[in-house]
Amino acid sequence: MSLESDRRTVNVADRQSESDFDPLQAIRTVVEAVRRGGKNTELTPKLLVAIRFGSSGTGEFRSNAGDPTRGVRPVPANRLGEAIANACQWFTADSFRELNPVEQASIAFLRLIELQPFDSRNEESGLIGSSIFTLRRGLPPVIIGDNRLEQYRSARAAGLAMNTTALVDFFAHSVEESLDGVIALLEKEG
Repeated sequence: MSLESDRRTVNVADRQSESDFDPLQAIRTVVEAVRRGGKNTELTPKLLVAIRFGSSGTGEFRSNAGDPTRGVRPVPANRLGEAIANACQWFTADSFRELNPVEQASIAFLRLIELQPFDSRNEESGLIGSSIFTLRRGLPPVIIGDNRLEQYRSARAAGLAMNTTALVDFFAHSVEESLDGVIALLEKEG
């Protein structure tokens, strides 16, 4: 899984690139939350902090002005906690729950990267956090391969411009590729 972050490409499997973020642990955190909560698992501010900083939960939301060059004007730090709580509450609304899980993941991801909850690693944290919506329906997390980074960047840009179709399609294709990979692995072992 790779993502563009802080104007460079970061290989999520390479945990040595930034010591305060462990993407594999972040995925385990979400998987464990879904295992405990099942189909009703919710993305909460506390879970989002655990995804970003690990199960110790010893991190906090952004306290700076955020990065206005990322395509949206960031929420001021003094209102960020409230904005994140409101977003997480919106993700539980009946109208949101009626959406396809891939649509839910896409919309949640866009909202999270718009909010820029942390000083760094917002896209990775947002992607893993938004995967809760696919995982709780028995689908794999959204994984973006190195070979699809340009498509991802284009779909993300379109989504931030309020055209979510491209990102939903991109996420759906990513989930489908993950399923195909799991099926191939199981067939090989079986």
